Amino acid sequence: MKRIGVGFAGAVALILAALPAQAAVLSFEGLGTTFVPDGYGGFAWDTFYAESPSDYIFDDPAEVPPPNALYNLLPYPYIGSVAINRGGGAASLTRDTAFTFVGTDLMAAHNDGLEVTVTGLRDGLQKYTDTLTLDTSGPTAFDANWTDIDTLIFAAAGGVPNSRYTDISSTLFGLDQLEYTSSSVAHAPLPAAAWFLVTALGGLAGAGALRRRSSAQVVARDGSGQ
Repeated sequence: MKRIGVGFAGAVALILAALPAQAAVLSFEGLGTTFVPDGYGGFAWDTFYAESPSDYIFDDPAEVPPPNALYNLLPYPYIGSVAINRGGGAASLTRDTAFTFVGTDLMAAHNDGLEVTVTGLRDGLQKYTDTLTLDTSGPTAFDANWTDIDTLIFAAAGGVPNSRYTDISSTLFGLDQLEYTSSSVAHAPLPAAAWFLVTALGGLAGAGALRRRSSAQVVARDGSGQ
C-alpha cells in the first residue's frame, strides 16, 4: 500500500507541475494619466507613465498630437491606454518573486528606427537581452518567453523623426499588453484526460489495498500466519 500510495502521490504531483500557469496581461486601463503606481500587476514601476485616451481628443486623425505614444500605438479613435517611458530615458519594472516575461507590444512615439533594448535580470544578474527596432507606423510584438527573472529594463536610443514630427525628436516609446506568468498565478484546471489518469491511479491504489486486505483475511482464517 505504501509503495502504491507514494507512486500515486508522485504521479499527481508530476501532472500538476506539468500544467502551465495562466498568463496575466497588463493593459494599463483605468489608471488615468499618471506614473504607473507600484503594486500594479504586482510590480514596482520606475519611470513608466500611463497615458489615457480620454486626455487627448482630435477631430481629425491627421492632426499632429502632443508628444506621447498613445496616438501612434492605438488606432484612431483611441480604444485604450498605454505606458510610456516618461522623459525618454530607461524605464523598468521589478517583482519580489520570479516571473516569466511572455511578451509585450512596443511602438515608437516620434522616431522611426528607434532601438529599444530590453533586458531581463534575476537577482541583479543579466539573464536575457534583446534589441528591437521600432517605428511610428504600428506596434511591434515582442515574443520573449523569458523565464525565472525578477526585473525588466527598457532603454531606447536613436532613430530619426517621422515626417509628421519634423520639430520633435524623442526616444519615447509606448508599451501595452504586457503578458507574464508567475508562481503565484493559479494553475489552469486539469484537462479531462489528466483527471482520468488521476482517477485511474487512485483506482489502482484502492484495488491493491483491497487485495492485500483480502489476502490478510485468508491467512488469518487458515491460521497460516501463526
